[in-house]
Amino acid sequence: MKFKKRNEQKSTVYSLAEELGVSVSTVSRSFDPDSRIGKETREKVLQLAKERNFIPNMSAARLSSRALNIGAVISDSYLFAANEFFSGFQKAHRDLFDLNINFDYQIVGEGTPSFPESLERFKGYDGLIVSGFVDNESIEAMQNYICGGGKIVLLQCDVPNINRLFVSYHSFEKASEIAAQYIYDCLSLSGKRSVALITDSLKMENQIQTKNAFFDAAIALGLEIGAAYDMDGSEQKLKEIVEILFEGGAERPDAVFITSGKSSEFCHYIEEHQLSGRVVVVAYDKNNHVLAGLKNGSVWAVINQRYFHQAKNAFTGLVGGLLGTSPFSDSVIFPEILLRSSI
Repeated sequence: MKFKKRNEQKSTVYSLAEELGVSVSTVSRSFDPDSRIGKETREKVLQLAKERNFIPNMSAARLSSRALNIGAVISDSYLFAANEFFSGFQKAHRDLFDLNINFDYQIVGEGTPSFPESLERFKGYDGLIVSGFVDNESIEAMQNYICGGGKIVLLQCDVPNINRLFVSYHSFEKASEIAAQYIYDCLSLSGKRSVALITDSLKMENQIQTKNAFFDAAIALGLEIGAAYDMDGSEQKLKEIVEILFEGGAERPDAVFITSGKSSEFCHYIEEHQLSGRVVVVAYDKNNHVLAGLKNGSVWAVINQRYFHQAKNAFTGLVGGLLGTSPFSDSVIFPEILLRSSI
């Protein structure tokens, strides 16, 4: 899959703000003669804009005079991600402190309003960020919300047939390439090649793309995919997969790549059965149990999806698009690999 990146050659209020070390709203207000801003600051902004051939979209100044209402609806199916997302939203909101932005959010799970009910709550908002809803009922609810005039940005995972503004996510291809290369490097001297893949849920587009990209990268390196399982988002299902992998009588894999942050059952099994150091394990996310596994050796490496940065980019990209200071454009974050020496 090809990912669209923001045009880094064309200046925006974001690039000007970064170059000058001021806020985005300070740059925007510099083009409004009636705004209250220091003369020296205004002159610096206007001079740099002239040098960069930047032409402001004056709709930003008009919109900034009223409040922007931004909302977020996040599934609680993976609380580590939900917490990281919220921190990213908060940071983006703070960075845009001198814009008039109201922000509210809803975590959806057991005992909370349903996803369709949550969408009703955010009717009339200027923009809504959504993550974690891929079932047919949720897709239909999003389609109805958009048909009613709502604007949706998707976070972490794209959803087919949704007319969203853009999606903010990490590069599944890069994550898979990093994992495959690391496994290859660890196994290369031993001559071992057998790898098992465990996906979180193939109901999600990002997991399908991750699986396909990992297969391509592993095969290109000469690794052998001995088994592939999907835990369907269930830790109980993961426990069953672990038993099949290590107790089912089949040859034990030399390495395992698990693309779910909900991998505590797997990490515990590796540690309890003294398989640490004997099976190369690459896991997703730097949550507590994965980091503990990294420290005790049951996990060899961690692919950090950088949820915080995905959420921050979703928020700032939505605000910039609504103000007309930057185009709505997919945002892709490059993941990073963490080793024991990294923590």
